[in-house]
Order: sequence, then C-alpha cells, then structure tokens
Amino acid sequence: RRIMARRPTEENWESQILDVSFSIVKKCTDWLQLKGRLKEEGIFRVSGSVKRIKALTEQMQDEATGGNPVNLDESDVHTVGGVLKKTVIAIEPPLVPDHAFEAMQLAQFGEGDLAPRLQSYRKALSSVPAARLEILKHIVGFLRGVVREHSSNRMDAQNVSRVWSASLLRGSDDMQSTLLLASGRLASILLTLIVSDVLLGTTFDPVTFRGLSDKELPSVLTQEQDKFDKAGSFTQQKEWVHVGGGAAQAGAHRHTMP
Repeated sequence: RRIMARRPTEENWESQILDVSFSIVKKCTDWLQLKGRLKEEGIFRVSGSVKRIKALTEQMQDEATGGNPVNLDESDVHTVGGVLKKTVIAIEPPLVPDHAFEAMQLAQFGEGDLAPRLQSYRKALSSVPAARLEILKHIVGFLRGVVREHSSNRMDAQNVSRVWSASLLRGSDDMQSTLLLASGRLASILLTLIVSDVLLGTTFDPVTFRGLSDKELPSVLTQEQDKFDKAGSFTQQKEWVHVGGGAAQAGAHRHTMP
C-alpha cells in the first residue's frame, strides 16, 4: 500500500496523504515519549517484527481515515518505532523535495565556512512546502529527545543520524540516495539539522543538551562530524542495512492508503 500523490487531483491528494502521515507520526512520537520508552536500548537500531509493523501501520492508516482507534499500549517500542519510520519512508514524493534535498547536499559539501553553509540550508528549507516542513520539524525535534536519552538507549547524535537519514532525506532517485547514504553524506546533513538552528530555530549540544553560542556551534559540529569520519562509511552502511530501512529499500516499505 503506497502513499503517494497522483494527478490530476495531485494537490488535494497530496494534502490528504500528508495529513494521514502526520497523524500517524504524531501518535507514534507521542506514545514513544511517554513512560521512559525513549530509554529503550537500541530504539530505531533494533528492528521490530516486519509482520507486526506492517499490520500496525495498516491499522493506524485505517484509524487516521476514520477507522477504529488503535491502542498502542498493546504494541512495543520497536514495532511503534518501525511504524514511524515506515510511514515517513512511504511518503511520495519524498518528504524533502528534490530541489531542497540537492541544495542541502551542495551546501554541506560545497561551502567551506559554516555561516554561508547554514544560510544555504535556510534558503533550501524555506522552499519546502509548509505541510512537509511541519512533519520534518516535528521528527527532528523528536530525535533531539532520543539523543537526550543516549546514555540509556545508546542512540547518540551519530547513531540517530545514521539510522534516520535514509528515511528523512531521500531523493526521488533511489540509487543516488543509496550512494549518498553509503558515503555518510546523508547522515552529515541530518546531523546539521539536529544540532544547528536552521530548522528548529534553536541550537542543540548533543552531549550536554543545552543551546550553543555562535562561537560554540562550529566546533561542536566539527567534533560530531569527525566522529562520522572515524567510524567510516562502511560502518554506516552496515548500520543502515541492520535496521532494515533506507533509500534502496524504500520501495519495499511504501504503501497506498486504503
């Protein structure tokens, strides 16, 4: 079942798709943030049951379009986390439009200094339609919360960026997205969105969880980026394959509304 916008009623259809997707995203993130669930070790790294994720996704789609209420308390952290990622991957066209996706890539790896790089990010994000930007902001804000619990869940900023980058930053060209993922570039872009103020309007130190001054931000981003470089792209690629979701596998996760 594939969530995608279609002509000739593309605008209305896409709006409906985004509404349903955001409804599921908010229900999943709200539930995960309660009762210490974000402390679950391996959250988003440990794959839930594919069968249970598929079944729960379909139930939540039905609920979002007027069906029976779904009680997530009958599920578990890894299944609900799987539904969250599956829902984001399933949005078609991809959540971040190609023009913004390409612009952020060029900014991340073409701009030498941080200030013009971040300004290019802001310009790219300003072109993202409001409904899509709202979903992106919601998820990145949620991911900051996941990082805050890294001493328990083992999901520091690098792991969160590795595991989530292929879901959030997926171009329409799956092969290109796969190559960017394997090179570590996607994770670097997501890390910038999490740490800097270009998306959420506030900065975030992934170690102390406080805001960062203009002087502190470049060094923190550099330190976090260096951790990616030390880990290497092969490690990142293995991490991506382990969690069973990403650009090259996106087709297997996409689905249509009932």
